[in-house]
Amino acid sequence: MITAWYHGYQIFRLRDRFYGFQYDKDVQLDLERLWARDDINRVEAGTLEKVKERVDALWRSEVVVQGHRGYDIYQAGQSFYGIRQSDGEFDLKRFHMGKYRGYVTGRSIDEIKKRIDALISAVGDRV
Repeated sequence: MITAWYHGYQIFRLRDRFYGFQYDKDVQLDLERLWARDDINRVEAGTLEKVKERVDALWRSEVVVQGHRGYDIYQAGQSFYGIRQSDGEFDLKRFHMGKYRGYVTGRSIDEIKKRIDALISAVGDRV
């Protein structure tokens, strides 16, 4: 098994397939997780280049809701991000570098809206 890092994904080669898992400091990779079909942070292909192409596709983001209580909601892959409109357009690389303050993340638009509402209720405009 070989490993490589690419855009926050750890890529493994196992036999004739390549697998990319999104890095999560709280979860250690094991073979059971490798084969779990419901792991939405996984990409798989026959070549390293194809896995990288699929990771690149996940990095592309698009705005899905504009202007919810001063936040825009973006989707990148299976994840959603609520970013203050005053922080400008969303960039996943910038996000991973910690360049946004007062952001929220989640798995659905409704989850993001609820988190934004809770954040605004808790701290107001001081975010």
